[in-house]
Amino acid sequence: MSETKENKWEHWYLKLYRQAAAGRLLGGFVHNINGSLQAFSMQTELLKWMFTKCYPLLDNIQALAGEGPLQEQVLALRKLIDSRSKMMEQVQSEIGICQKNMQHVMFLEHPEMEIGEHTTNLSSVVGDELSFMNADMFFKHKVKKEVRLAGSMPPLQENIIDIHEVVHILLENAVEAMQGSKERQLVIETSLVENTMCFTVQDSGGGIVPEYMERIFEPFFSTKDNHAGLGLYLAKRLVKELGGTITAENLFAGARFSLCLPTRV
Repeated sequence: MSETKENKWEHWYLKLYRQAAAGRLLGGFVHNINGSLQAFSMQTELLKWMFTKCYPLLDNIQALAGEGPLQEQVLALRKLIDSRSKMMEQVQSEIGICQKNMQHVMFLEHPEMEIGEHTTNLSSVVGDELSFMNADMFFKHKVKKEVRLAGSMPPLQENIIDIHEVVHILLENAVEAMQGSKERQLVIETSLVENTMCFTVQDSGGGIVPEYMERIFEPFFSTKDNHAGLGLYLAKRLVKELGGTITAENLFAGARFSLCLPTRV
């Protein structure tokens, strides 16, 4: 191995080590934040109960107020309580979403734990990764997405983090391929055929240069600046250990990557 390649391995190993350390810290933060969310959830439930008790009191006051300025003030108070009650429902919904995400992160860190009624399959992994990628404004607002996820898929028992990583790499690779394209379209699909579950992502990024097709899974091979060239290599290694396959092909105006895994994963 050349000295240059050794330096590259060392550089990216240290970078991944730091990311792993950040992940361990994130686990602690998630635990603490989840405790705060539970406290918020309890308080919102209490406020919701208090709002329901307000309406009978308002009815009594309104009946006693008769016509006049007091009646108008009671009506204004009712409108205010109505608006705050609806706002509280929105807050409860957002807290519920946050709690679900926190449980998901905890499940990924400790898949052996029984956290709520959490079940994971290939479709849910893809759905989660698409949701996470909405943090990227280019992906969220500039990329058209056609998503077809199979509703019935076997649950994943192990290697969930590895499958998340592979799906993320393939999605990220497809989005990066469209950075300079006028038409940015992703077609994302999961399917189940007998004992094989598959995930495909097709982009409109112009496709893979034919002479590069056999090299795209090599370590440190990249046509992009400031890229390690390890993403597809890592994905291929992880999928091979899972007994699956990754294939790439040019199709229409872009490329399509297919991940296939045995249902026993």
